[in-house]
Amino acid sequence: PSELSSRIAELTQQVEEGISAKLSSLFKSAFQGIFGLALAFWYSWDVALVLVALSPIVMFATWFMSKVTTEAAGNMSTAYAKAGGTASETISELRTVCAMNAEPKQEDKYSRNLEEARKADVRK
Repeated sequence: PSELSSRIAELTQQVEEGISAKLSSLFKSAFQGIFGLALAFWYSWDVALVLVALSPIVMFATWFMSKVTTEAAGNMSTAYAKAGGTASETISELRTVCAMNAEPKQEDKYSRNLEEARKADVRK
């Protein structure tokens, strides 16, 4: 519940980034690849055949790196959302936290969540 604001802000930014630059970058890269392959066949068909034969390996490696990076970013995002939720919850209920003398407990909880995010970021 308290992680909702952190999640919405992050997802909104991701949607904006995905619509603006990445879509045009996809088209640009696709046309460059097609044109480059045609040019390679035009100048040296034997080298182009080697390129075509090795392209599945390159595509798999690219897919795998993308998958691993996406998973790590998701883990980091979850950890930061938990930390943001803890901070938001503590600030909104500051009187109760102070009355219960729970500042050290909330600080430890926030620190643990940030440490999880840091570890996820290192893996990324």
